[in-house]
Amino acid sequence: ETPPPLQVTTAGGAVGLSLQPSFTLLDGEDQVLMAFEIVDANIDIEGESYTAVVQELEVPWTIIYLVVTSKTLGGFATSPTFKNIKNILATSVEALPDNSNIAVMSFASSTSTAMEFNQDTEIATTAIRNLTASRLGTSCMNNGLYDAVNKLSGAPGRKAIILVTASADDCARRTPQEVGDLAQSNQVQIYPVGLQGYSITQNSLDALAQPT
Repeated sequence: ETPPPLQVTTAGGAVGLSLQPSFTLLDGEDQVLMAFEIVDANIDIEGESYTAVVQELEVPWTIIYLVVTSKTLGGFATSPTFKNIKNILATSVEALPDNSNIAVMSFASSTSTAMEFNQDTEIATTAIRNLTASRLGTSCMNNGLYDAVNKLSGAPGRKAIILVTASADDCARRTPQEVGDLAQSNQVQIYPVGLQGYSITQNSLDALAQPT
């Protein structure tokens, strides 16, 4: 999302345009780079290279944790796995940028909100740890994502969904294309995480991540 360029005057008296695009920069292994990790940068526009200054945005993130609670993780045998997932997610909340607005949602046959947007990390970690998986619920993953994007649509600043799933979508209420189109139009970034050894596939995760 790029606001209109601003006319600026340099210290030497030259007049130019300042362009300030906002983006998430990834390294070769698709890991997010922090501003302090970037030594120098250039932007290439129509064959011309311009020196760029990279800095972290001060605008807070608005983030939804969207966690699967379908029958895939609702059985007795998968209970330790689900508990471990919740512990890892709860710990990750502390690493979020300061002043992040956090909501916690889950999906199975339907989408539920465990915690509305809040900046209190202790409340968020408690909401994640208190999630319970159903022994009967199917996995309406795409529908859950669609609902989460809609919830973020009016939020200010930078917006992201952290999706954690073991199940592939078995509802067919929404398609990945619908989810991606809605996320793009609302400037929502989707970060999907899948558990190895379950029905979710890398291709399914990539189809959700790539559009945003």
